[in-house]
Amino acid sequence: MKINCRPGDLAVVVMAENVANIGRIVRIVGPHSGRGKLAMMGRGQVWLAACPQAMTWTIGSRIFLRTKGPIPDECLRPIRGNPARDSLEVKTGAPVGVVGGGQ
Repeated sequence: MKINCRPGDLAVVVMAENVANIGRIVRIVGPHSGRGKLAMMGRGQVWLAACPQAMTWTIGSRIFLRTKGPIPDECLRPIRGNPARDSLEVKTGAPVGVVGGGQ
C-alpha cells in the first residue's frame, strides 16, 4: 500500500465526505489512535491532522467542528518540494539542468 503523507507534512485535503473540508491545508501530526468519537475504521492509514480553521466531521446525525482530527491518507496530497522541478524530472527522466546525453 502506497502512503501519500508522513508526519510533519503539509497536505491538502482532496476528498472528503464534508465538501467544506476539500482544499483545506493541514499539517500531519502523526498516525491517528483509532479511538474516540471521530474514530475511522477500515480506511487504511488514517492521520491525525491539524488545521488553523475548523474542519467538519459528521458521525450519524452529530456534527463536530474541530481543528484536529482524523483524515484518511487516501484523502490527502502532500505539499512538498518543487512541483515544477519534480514533474519535469519525471517527464524527462533526467534531473533539471541536464540537457541531452552525457558528452
